[in-house]
Amino acid sequence: MATIYYLNWDEEWRQEENEENPELGPARKLFHKLNVESVLEEHEKPSNSYTKDEFNQLYREIADIDVDDPEDAWAQWNAGSGHETPEFYDAEERSMSVGDVIMINDVYYQAKAIGWDEIEVTEP
Repeated sequence: MATIYYLNWDEEWRQEENEENPELGPARKLFHKLNVESVLEEHEKPSNSYTKDEFNQLYREIADIDVDDPEDAWAQWNAGSGHETPEFYDAEERSMSVGDVIMINDVYYQAKAIGWDEIEVTEP
């Protein structure tokens, strides 16, 4: 069993859309950095370690699914992949994106522009 977590950039975007002078929230900042990570200096790159509190502020739990590989989750939770599951459509959520996380056997994998990186989520 695996758990999908979505980076809250889309929720922040919806909230900021109604503000006159919105500032990027923490999830949108992380989303941006992950999308341009290859051109960032080492000190500018996002962390690969989060406390449970930080993780819970940045992410929301979407679903528990039966996969053993992050790539399978990506295919099942992306519109147009040809491998979407009924659970994906029933959830009425966006497709998986850069920054989203899948936890398989207590190991967290964060989607990158290409592939996945293991991240650490620790107790405070």
